[in-house]
Amino acid sequence: MKSLVQPLFVPGKFPAGVKIELLGLTLPDKIPYEDWAEVLWTIARGRRACTWALGDAINEGENRFSEKFSQAVSETGYAESSLIRIAWVCGRVHRTLRREELSFEHHAAVAKVEAHTRIKELLQQAVDERLTASDLRRELKDKSVEQDEGEEIECPSCHFQFRWKAK
Repeated sequence: MKSLVQPLFVPGKFPAGVKIELLGLTLPDKIPYEDWAEVLWTIARGRRACTWALGDAINEGENRFSEKFSQAVSETGYAESSLIRIAWVCGRVHRTLRREELSFEHHAAVAKVEAHTRIKELLQQAVDERLTASDLRRELKDKSVEQDEGEEIECPSCHFQFRWKAK
């Protein structure tokens, strides 16, 4: 496994002198505003992409490597419950349904919905009506799509089932 101390790769082009590492960012002394804004935008998009990529990687690892993948997953430094939730949402909301303009939490709110067409409709509604993730959860609760006792989630590595309830 690669050391987490190595510089991180974030998709996008950075101006000369910009360095991103695990514990921070270094900018050149005389960076123009436009370059700084591009760095900021790229980092923000990269962070959002990382949650989806992490969940997809966990699910693919579980499918491809069975028991071996759990060691790699434990080395991510994330809490197991966080990884389980991220992987569950990624497994429930197919890539083709995901909306770039919405947060991961929007997608988590609809992940329990069974029908892909309904998920697509709900995500579109969230975009059209500019709903927050909390608004979307409330909408689902009002329509009895989400149960009060929380969502049942299964750990992809050990298949332990537990309930997770949004705050």
